[in-house]
Amino acid sequence: KSYMYGKIKKIICIFICLIHLLSGTSLVLASDEISINYSNLKPVVATSTKDETVFNCSFINDGNLLSRWEPQNLPASVTVDLETVVDIDEICIFTTEQINQYSVSVSNDGESWTAIASEEQGIIEAQDFASSIEVQGQGRYVKLEITEADNADKFGIYELEVRHIQQTNQSDADGEGEGSSSESSNELIPLYKTYPVDVSENRNKIIHLNNLGIISSFEDLSFRPN
Repeated sequence: KSYMYGKIKKIICIFICLIHLLSGTSLVLASDEISINYSNLKPVVATSTKDETVFNCSFINDGNLLSRWEPQNLPASVTVDLETVVDIDEICIFTTEQINQYSVSVSNDGESWTAIASEEQGIIEAQDFASSIEVQGQGRYVKLEITEADNADKFGIYELEVRHIQQTNQSDADGEGEGSSSESSNELIPLYKTYPVDVSENRNKIIHLNNLGIISSFEDLSFRPN
């Protein structure tokens, strides 16, 4: 029952988000964690592209789930320049086909690479929401190499998100004040973050919830008119 309740709650929340995205309102969240997508609209290069106009590699981080990158063939790779060195905790991938063999690598200079994920952490499924890969790494460049996928001739990636999980709850770790307890130090201090929506410039955008992206848990969800 709890599993079904969670699924139903998630579906309802997504439905509410889509309604308010179309109505031009702002989403307000209270959460103990937020997930920051560093790859959005950053420079991208690929080893091959089936059609530069229709399937350009820049489509993998434009926030539009109706566009995608398709390589000429496999194996192929795509690299995102985050333009600064960041901590990386999660890779989210929206794909047309199941990816069976892959690797994710990071680099500070674009020449020396360190692998942070592979198929050993699980295949990347083709589904209505992102496949999320938990990683631990740091770098400016992130490279996804795809070696094998189902229906390779139809393979494509809608979105590739490089994310950092940031804790929003604060504690008394600095030792300020007297009489602090472990209970008070772990108490959640909600962070309200507003995501303004401009429908004219952000068509087909999706606000991700839970493992879908923006936050991993939330306590309050409301909308404010612009």
